[in-house]
Amino acid sequence: MPQPDGSAGIIAGMWFLAPRKVKYECAYPNGFLERARVPVGYGPYDPVLHVCAGRVRDYPNPSAIGMPFTLDLAPETEPDFLQDAREPWPAMYIPWRHILADPDYDDANAAKHTPPVEARPLPATLLERAQEALIPGGRFGLLYGPSPVRYDKKKMRLLAEVGVKVGLNGDLRMFYVWEKM
Repeated sequence: MPQPDGSAGIIAGMWFLAPRKVKYECAYPNGFLERARVPVGYGPYDPVLHVCAGRVRDYPNPSAIGMPFTLDLAPETEPDFLQDAREPWPAMYIPWRHILADPDYDDANAAKHTPPVEARPLPATLLERAQEALIPGGRFGLLYGPSPVRYDKKKMRLLAEVGVKVGLNGDLRMFYVWEKM
């Protein structure tokens, strides 16, 4: 339904997904990328920067990951950009139109991985880095815990807010998608 500002409104809903098939603890849930690529707006041949994405290249459906470029601090994930996600992202060489991020949601999960817990990027920092790296009209998708993410409505427009539940006893996460103004 159209909103007073002429926009189509926010996509909202709930996705029930299967557990990950990738043999890496922090992998996207199975079926997630097939759904996420619609609001993020990329196709199988579009460059996508995957931030904190672990082993996204091992995802069972290669067409769902786009043309992946990865940024991660864990060397065992063999990222294209081995760096801290809290630092500026490599936007000077590639004008990013599509970015996805799947960071650790809390310190307990972060403690299970190579980067130290202190290096865990928070949603506000990831959103700030995405604003810097995206071209106008570019989109940033963030899979995170159920906490709200604050953002500057003059710089980014919220397009989607979807609950994500994995398996019967999985934790609830949220998938947010913003578009750079």
